Amino acid sequence: MKKQILVLSAFLISLMSYYVGKKSGEDAMEVDLTRDLPNETKAELEALAPWMMEARAFYFGDYMVYVPNTEKPSKMMVTYGNRIVMLEPHSIGYNEGPSLNGFMMIDTNESGIFDHVSYDTIDKNGKVIAHVLDFNRDGQPDLRGPYYDDIKLPPQIRLGDIWTDLIERGEQIGVLIGDEFKPVERRKDGYGYKSSSNK
Repeated sequence: MKKQILVLSAFLISLMSYYVGKKSGEDAMEVDLTRDLPNETKAELEALAPWMMEARAFYFGDYMVYVPNTEKPSKMMVTYGNRIVMLEPHSIGYNEGPSLNGFMMIDTNESGIFDHVSYDTIDKNGKVIAHVLDFNRDGQPDLRGPYYDDIKLPPQIRLGDIWTDLIERGEQIGVLIGDEFKPVERRKDGYGYKSSSNK
């Protein structure tokens, strides 16, 4: 997740200056939005969103719209200044420029309801400090974690009304209760202790 954020951050910084000087009303342009990125970042973004290598771009007043270069595009990116909205059939994302302090909603089971919500929290100065995820949109956060890699803190999960550090042990995730490691699993309504039959 953090790697994807860093990749998208680099992409957004590049995007901010991509069309400086273009005028509203110009015809659609074919563009490679990964063109000016460092090779490693470009490769990561190509894996995440290959359509950005051959996108079509349109101006609508002060809005810039990017879509895949296909007959019936199923996704769209809209920019206005440093604000970016991503629209896909089963997700909507909003970011305020390269700092990525925004939110995302996902329809995890393609039911037509955006049930998974994630957003960034900010401090009093507007700096992004953590990610928060609500897996079932019940208004109760289920996971939170530091935003930056240099913050040496583990993510935390909510078990009932208690927040506790999420720990990895091999291929398992769990929490420490006293000195005992208890495996947990993600469920539709958040995290819970893993049953013995699922261990």
